[in-house]
This record gives sequence, structure tokens and C-alpha cells, in this order.
Amino acid sequence: TATWMLVFNNLGSVSENLGLHLGSDETYRLWFVSHEQLPNWAFSFGLGMAAALLWVRISSSGKLRSKVEKRVGPVALVALVATLVSGWFASEGFALWHSVTWSMTFSASLAVLMLSVTFLPTRWQRPFISQKVRQLGDISYGIYLSHYVFITLTVSALALPQDGSLEGLLILVAIVLPCSVLYGYLSARFLEQPIRRWARKFGRRGEA
Repeated sequence: TATWMLVFNNLGSVSENLGLHLGSDETYRLWFVSHEQLPNWAFSFGLGMAAALLWVRISSSGKLRSKVEKRVGPVALVALVATLVSGWFASEGFALWHSVTWSMTFSASLAVLMLSVTFLPTRWQRPFISQKVRQLGDISYGIYLSHYVFITLTVSALALPQDGSLEGLLILVAIVLPCSVLYGYLSARFLEQPIRRWARKFGRRGEA
């Protein structure tokens, strides 16, 4: 992931060294598209899968889970601080290598925080386990798939400023959030849930 990010953030120099001599518009287009490709997110996906595997192994062992639950509080606190600090530095646009480092640190600390929260006492989990949050989680896949599309369409259709202003953020949130949630609901209601019912139905028939 780091190599991918560094190459595309230095695409102008890389292309010249390879004798490609890409124009500024093409360089920007390729740089923009690179952020949507798997290698750019491979580190985060790997962290998510590793955290899921750890959760299963810890949860399947009562003794190990008990030990983790007794010690997880400080880990969660450190992970929270690291997430906030690295997220701030990653968004500040420092020198390229530092930006990549802070971005990956943010992903790692966020993964640790999310895993830690699952082993905290119930009172600390309440913001994440309420019924409304669970319902939102049930439609989160569709939200994840659609939110970037809605962001891109909104920015291009309304010619929003791309300077990180509060006004631009509020407009994006007001448009993208309800559209993404609606898409997530429709996707879950008419696509994902019927497919799951079909899979369970024919899965049981196959076992019989």
C-alpha cells in the first residue's frame, strides 16, 4: 500500500523517468483513480481481516477472553489517542512520506481501537450496540458501496469548492448521507436480504 501511494503521489517524476511524459491532466486523472483501486486500500482490508481473525480466536477461548477483558482498557485508550492524533496529522498535508506514514498509522490504530471496544465492559460499548446502530450496520454494505459515488456526483454537479471548507463539508453531508443511507436500505431490502434467504433455503435443501 505504501509503495502504491508513493508511486502515484510522485507519478509525474516516475513517468518522466520511464520516458512516458504524461501531461498534467492525465497525471492528475491517474492519481485520482489510484485512490479507488484495491492496492490503495489493501493495508486497511488486511487490518480488518486480521482483527476479525483475532476476535474469533480470543472469543473462542474463555480463558484468553477473560485475560484480554481485564487488560483491554488501557489498550483502547492508547488506540483512541493514536487514532485522533494520526488522523489529524494525516489530514494536514505534510511532506509526502510523513503523510503516507500517518495515514497507515491511523488505519492501524483504528483497527486496534475497534477490536478493543468489543472486549470492553458493556457500558463503554453502548454507543456502538444500540438498536439504531445495529440497524444502520445491517445496511452498511450498501452505504459503503454508494457513498463515494454520491460524493463524486455531488462535487462535479454542484462544482463544490475542494479546499476543505466547512461549507463544502456541510453541503456534502446534507446530500450524500441521506442518499447513501437510502441506497443502503434499498440494497439490503430488495437485494441482499432476498439473496440470503435464497442461500439459506437452498443450503438446507442441499444438506437434506
